[in-house]
Amino acid sequence: MIMQNNITKNTVSISFSIFLLLILVGCKETVESTALNRPVQEADGWPTASLSEAGLQPNRFDDLLKHIEDEDYGNLHSILLVKDGRLVFEEYFNGYERERKQDVASVTKSITSALIGIAIEQGVIESVDQSLADLLPEYADLIRSDPAKEELTLRHILTMSSGLEWDEETYPYSDRRNDANRMKYESDGVHFILRRPIVNDPGTQFQYAGANSMLLSAIIKSRTGMNADVFAANTLFRPLGIHDTRWEQYANGLTDTDGGLSMRPRDMAKIGLLFLNGGQWQGEQLIPQDWIEESTRGHIPAIANATYGYQWWRADTPVQAESVETFFASGYGGQKINVYPSLNTVIIFTNDWSDGDTNEIRNLNLATNYILPAILPFSPWMAIIWLWFILVALSLIALIWHLLRHRPKPRLDWVAWIMITAIFGPFSLLLYWIITGRMKVKGLNWPRALGASFCCTTGNAIGVILLFAYLILFRPQIDLFILVLILPFFIGWILIRAPMFAIHSATGAGVALRRTFLTELITTSFVLAGLIPVILLLQFRWFPIGNFELSSPFFWLLLTLATTAGAIIVYPFNFWMARRKFSIWPEEITASGVATAESPTAASMPSLRSSWWALLTSITILVSALGLTIANLS
Repeated sequence: MIMQNNITKNTVSISFSIFLLLILVGCKETVESTALNRPVQEADGWPTASLSEAGLQPNRFDDLLKHIEDEDYGNLHSILLVKDGRLVFEEYFNGYERERKQDVASVTKSITSALIGIAIEQGVIESVDQSLADLLPEYADLIRSDPAKEELTLRHILTMSSGLEWDEETYPYSDRRNDANRMKYESDGVHFILRRPIVNDPGTQFQYAGANSMLLSAIIKSRTGMNADVFAANTLFRPLGIHDTRWEQYANGLTDTDGGLSMRPRDMAKIGLLFLNGGQWQGEQLIPQDWIEESTRGHIPAIANATYGYQWWRADTPVQAESVETFFASGYGGQKINVYPSLNTVIIFTNDWSDGDTNEIRNLNLATNYILPAILPFSPWMAIIWLWFILVALSLIALIWHLLRHRPKPRLDWVAWIMITAIFGPFSLLLYWIITGRMKVKGLNWPRALGASFCCTTGNAIGVILLFAYLILFRPQIDLFILVLILPFFIGWILIRAPMFAIHSATGAGVALRRTFLTELITTSFVLAGLIPVILLLQFRWFPIGNFELSSPFFWLLLTLATTAGAIIVYPFNFWMARRKFSIWPEEITASGVATAESPTAASMPSLRSSWWALLTSITILVSALGLTIANLS
């Protein structure tokens, strides 16, 4: 009995330590505003303003800079913010400075699209429906030799729906087997592209292919008599006050319109503002407004929830449970011109090319968690989310007040109920009152099953929280898929279910671990089938990425929704256990302790013989749920 009491005390101590660790990890350090200065005013006539003058709170951007410093964003080069036509935030990192040009990669494609619009306005190109054979007369015979290619128009090239066979995904861009890389070194890159077969009907399917962007370079040269870089300098860059650019060429002498442009981030911001203002710059219409609208409109479904226009992307960005529409130019490695028309805002990101996918996620994290929330007005959604946050806090206060007054035993139940209430808020408080007998109910099966569902999902959720805490603290470079499945199981089993079983059945720790293993395996599989997909889907579809912090109300709502999904899926199994009179926490709690169940089998757990069907079902549901989620996100 002394050993049992020591086990209980140690478990309580460990549980409280974990709970405090989570709070410490989630809390943010308060930083006083440094009153960030207004960006430097240059001689190009483009006005700048301070954050305060733009109606934005400088301390929010202090938090942004502190986050960047704490997370060691070694690849980040610059962040610029344009609000209401003025440059209000301009910061450079890791040795970069204002005058240093950035290789903008495929942002080049979007700027090239603007040149096509100007050429159409000048009348040297008829329209986007003009045939490719007509636009490239020197290659007309090659194009017309294939009836499928004869149907190709400028629209198909702009929307990357030409259907030409192309592969720039199998091999890295540095590999000469990558088609985009091979194209650059061909003596006649246009011929290299046009001799490729058509594998999809033109206009029916999006395929990201630099071949289309190179054809735009050839079209500009053929129709204007100038290479794209010269045409851009005369018609676009010079009026914008952009004088310091570098534009590479293909081996055949054409301008690299696939990704060869380098320019200052500040000049990228001018391009974004030009498109935000419908093609107008300081009273001069540089690009036709109808071209701006047409080129940034989604013409064809592309990837995930994004559509593709004329070399521009369009998507909805989740910010604080709101959906903000944006069109953007995107370059490999996280080079971005993000335009938010409804917010009258442009955000620029530049990064080192290495670790490109991570840079993309970091850009989204910084935009959705720091920059855009500083611009968005307070919405009813935020009021609802904060209300839930407050209800959770009040529920915790009410629970702790009741526990201190009535002092139910064992003390480990205190920890369990505090953790459950931190996730389920007033719903768990209502269940607590039912189980303690403060609210009378006729049957015992459904409240016991519901309580068990809340309990086991909380244990698994703590495992997920600890996993995120591990990521935040140590940022390991490992595959986390197995940990996502294993850690919630072990936390729920070792820190929640086994200690509860040991206390409520007066058995030793070893026996409790052995007898609860199968039950925890089954319930964890059911719970994760709801918890993991909901976390992933909500993060990508609704909640901004990176808000997994205990100080954020988004954290509580996200975790509650995810664990509720897990509790719903696991409830039928727990109800079956309750009806079969298996040991299932929580029992009826009294001031003097926990009432023992009347059934002699109450201290037992399901065996493989009695619950093989549940094990098979739970694993099947988990595998199916994860597979469907991955398919949906990809």
